[in-house]
Amino acid sequence: RVEARNNFNLTLKGRARIFEIRMICQSGTPLFLSMNINPIFEKGEVVGAVGIARDITQRKKLEQEITDLKNFNESIIQSMGAGLITLDLERRITSFNNGAEEVLGYKNDEVVGRFLDEVIPNEESRKLLPDVVSQNNSLLTREIELTRKDGSRVFVGYTITPRIDNHNLKVGTIISFRDISQIKQMQVEVVRMDRLASL
Repeated sequence: RVEARNNFNLTLKGRARIFEIRMICQSGTPLFLSMNINPIFEKGEVVGAVGIARDITQRKKLEQEITDLKNFNESIIQSMGAGLITLDLERRITSFNNGAEEVLGYKNDEVVGRFLDEVIPNEESRKLLPDVVSQNNSLLTREIELTRKDGSRVFVGYTITPRIDNHNLKVGTIISFRDISQIKQMQVEVVRMDRLASL
């Protein structure tokens, strides 16, 4: 009510106003309206106002559903155990989930907006995502050793998939990966034990 009253008072001072309000119907359900109020002039003075209201309840409902869906997807991405990095077509990082932070040691706000080559050493990033793969729509799974922020090394198993928009056009790349350092260490240990057994 305060917002509606303030906009109405501004209209009476000669300023047209467009704003949204929320009302409660007699049934108790909320109603969202887009209000357009224009002053009525007579001999240079404002003598009244004319308003047009448009029901935008359905639009508001859709906006809320989109927001809820976005939050739901974001919570899944952030809570998944694997690291997830998304890139645009120029290899610029567009998202970096909690799993990626844990494996590589960087924080989201440190890397989003930067090129992959600036975060991961150039030679490693080219092995991780060769140019020929970035132009290919096939899924690719590999293993690689990467340098973390603190300079330590970590083995990861990763999958590269294209990011496709609603028009079936490639708009980027998705890199999903998991720390497999312990598995690699176990493999080395198994090989060592096999050699000892042979001896």
